[in-house]
Order: sequence, then structure tokens, then C-alpha cells
Amino acid sequence: MLNKKSLCSWLLCVLLIIFLPYTLSASDKAKDQPQHSAITRVVIDPGFGGKDFGAPGYINGVYSKDVNLQIAKKLAKEIRENLSLDTIMTRNSDEFITLEERTTLANSKNGDLFISIQCNSNKDKGVYGIETYCLGVAATAGMPKNESSKMSNLQTILSDMRLDKNLEESCKLANDVQQSLYEYMSKRYSHIKDRGVKQAPFVVLIGTAMPSIVIEVSYISNPRECNRLISDDYQNDLSKAITNGIRRYIEQKNLK
Repeated sequence: MLNKKSLCSWLLCVLLIIFLPYTLSASDKAKDQPQHSAITRVVIDPGFGGKDFGAPGYINGVYSKDVNLQIAKKLAKEIRENLSLDTIMTRNSDEFITLEERTTLANSKNGDLFISIQCNSNKDKGVYGIETYCLGVAATAGMPKNESSKMSNLQTILSDMRLDKNLEESCKLANDVQQSLYEYMSKRYSHIKDRGVKQAPFVVLIGTAMPSIVIEVSYISNPRECNRLISDDYQNDLSKAITNGIRRYIEQKNLK
């Protein structure tokens, strides 16, 4: 029987095989498109939807798919009104959209940034906090040599796809958004935990031809954060904080 780490490596290989054509297509698209520094359009991706409910909340009847959509709509409004940028939603209602359809839409609409909104979850109801992800491979320190080699191979493949610049910019965007989230939310709420910026091979990030991040806005499995996540005030504050982070990223990018 495969242990957890072996299973993880195996799944990564399967995912890469499945989504490699989309990633190569995105790479070619990024290469062929005229290079410009202006950011004018943000693609916002509410995770899950339709038959895919996502994680259940601590409160009965609350699901990630609904909270993600509510926050995404508020975020789109904030971005349009305060940054004067166009926004594209991968879904505007409770509908099922495949992961490859999400990235295809982002690329076809020539998005400059891709922001995926997700609720985190854990079997331990006491776990809480906010974290942001960009595309990458988990650290291999402490892993068996053969499995570390598999992970390194995946990293090499990602690097060979001419997406290095997007990966670098994705991490910068993730850092700016995460910092803004913690600074803004911690001034308004108690028990806001900064879980930092992490890298992971999220399928929805593989294949996007633009800087892309996944924001795990809070733990829907945590009693306190679940109650907050269904609050309009908390959703609005999350949207403002994310927008501030995007503004910070754009301002720093324009200084170069």
C-alpha cells in the first residue's frame, strides 16, 4: 500500500500528465502575446460550484462553494470601483466549472492576474488562519531520496515550461496579498493568524498564462472563522484587504 508521501508524488505525476497540454499551451500563449507591463484585467475564480460543494462548514448548511462565490463577487466590485480594473469571473452562479475550463477562460480573456478564492478546512476544528498559495512544489527536505527526486523532476518540468517569470511574479503577488490580508484583518478582528505564503501544485494554477494565486481566506471548519465567513462585514473586509494587496503589487511593479 502506498504511504501518504508516495501517494502524493503519484498524484502529482498523474495531474501533470493530465494538465501538461494546458500548461504548454499557456506557455506558448504567454510567449506569443505582446509583452506589456500594464495590468488592466483581473480574473477572479470562486472555487468549487454546482455539484462540487467543497468543504462543509462548521455550521450545518454552509459550504465552501457558496462562501467563495459571495466573496468573489464582493472582490470583483472592490477591484472595479477602487482600482478601475476590468474583472472576469470564472463563474457567476452556483454552477460546476472544471479546473481546465477555469484556466482556459482566464487565458482566452487575456487576464493579467488570476485570483482563486477558497475556504480552507481541517479535521482539527481548532486550526485557523489565512494563507496564500502560488504554484510550486512542496519542500523535499526529509523525504526519501526517490520521492525527493520525483518532486525535483516536477519542479524541473515546471521550470522548463518558460513560465519562470509568471512563477516569480505569482510569488510576489501572493506575498503582497497575504501581507495586506494580515495587516488589514488583524486591525479589525481578534485571533487573525498569518499562516504565510506557500507553494503547492494546485491544478487550477497549472496552465494560467499570468501571475496566479490561491487565497485560502479562512478555515470554514473552525467555529469562529465559519461564523465570520458567512458575515457580510467579514466578506467585505476580506475583499478590501485583497484589493489593497493587488494595489500594492501593481504599484511596486510600476516602480520597476
